[in-house]
Amino acid sequence: LSQAHLVNNEPNLALDTLRAALKVNPRSVDIRIALARLHASRKEFDQAEEHFREILAEAPDNQRVRADLGDLLLFAGRAEDAEKEYRRIETQAPQIPAGYIKQAQLHLRRQDTDGALEALERGFARNPESAPIFNSLIRVLVARQDFERAAALCREMATRYPKNPIPLNALGNVLTAQKDFDLARAAFEKAIERQPLWQPPHNGLARVYLVQGRMEEAIDRLETAIQENPNNPTAYMTLGNL
Repeated sequence: LSQAHLVNNEPNLALDTLRAALKVNPRSVDIRIALARLHASRKEFDQAEEHFREILAEAPDNQRVRADLGDLLLFAGRAEDAEKEYRRIETQAPQIPAGYIKQAQLHLRRQDTDGALEALERGFARNPESAPIFNSLIRVLVARQDFERAAALCREMATRYPKNPIPLNALGNVLTAQKDFDLARAAFEKAIERQPLWQPPHNGLARVYLVQGRMEEAIDRLETAIQENPNNPTAYMTLGNL
């Protein structure tokens, strides 16, 4: 019901609905999270923080809520406090990617690629199979124009996980950034061989064709990707713009 009020642009009614629901079920984490997010959307940061901290007082291992709290503090302009919460996620649950990725994002907001790289390297060392950490690490290396190291890491992971298309897709992106289009195409094609229905390498391959001015091949690749997997919004949007 509260969502319906929000859709109808009735935030006060949504707030009243959630408060009433909380009186009925005062221990509901989902209701308190919804209340916190609604307060945050209204820039009522103190009220939102209070709900998140009440949940964490009862369930300090709830890292999803701690991440939400960190995001709230960042949105409220309290970057140092946000960073403390992200670091707590890393300390309390080192297996969870969010702690490292959110720290890295915070460092990037500060134009601190060294700090972002350090956070992601810690995460990768502890979670080498985490695709979100791996992809974030590659993006930071590319942002630092450390293409050689990025490509080497992609190739290492592609060898370590011979059925996984993610490292080869990342390699294609690295090589595209380097403007080494022939090798980028080869990487995307190998990623497609590993998992033909996965969208990103099809889109990456089409992007390479576009950069090279090979319009017909780009269109053909996108149409093929859509035929093989109609659930590919990026392909539809790119094709519609051509």
